[in-house]
Amino acid sequence: MLDLVLFMDLAQRAGMRGIQEWLSFYFKGPMHAPEIYPEHDIFIQLMKLKNTLRWKKLRSSKTGVANGKRGEMGAG
Repeated sequence: MLDLVLFMDLAQRAGMRGIQEWLSFYFKGPMHAPEIYPEHDIFIQLMKLKNTLRWKKLRSSKTGVANGKRGEMGAG
C-alpha cells in the first residue's frame, strides 16, 4: 500500500496526468483509457510498472532534475 502512495506522489510531482495505467498492478479492476484494452495479466502489469519507473529514472538522470527542481536529487 505504501508503494502505491509513493508512486502516486511520484506521478503527481512528475506532472503525469490522467489515468496511470502503469499502476494497474495494484488494482483488481485496472483503469484504462477508453481506446486502450484493459490488461488483466499481472505479469504484463508488473512489466508496465517497471518500464515506467525505468523511463522516469532515465528521464530524470538525463536532465538532472528531480521533483521539478535542480539540486534536490541527493538531498535527504
